[in-house]
Amino acid sequence: MSKAFIHRLRNANFTRLTDFDDMSDIEILRQPNVSRRMVKAIREARERLVLPKSDS
Repeated sequence: MSKAFIHRLRNANFTRLTDFDDMSDIEILRQPNVSRRMVKAIREARERLVLPKSDS
């Protein structure tokens, strides 16, 4: 993710990619200062992460 994307997300009070868990692309787009390019960058960054699966 570019520094500009990270800066915008931090200004919108998002600090971690997990802040977007259980949010659809539409819900993410409704957040302030979030564009389609940012949604794509968020999804690509989350795919690169290896997150533990929940037991539930």
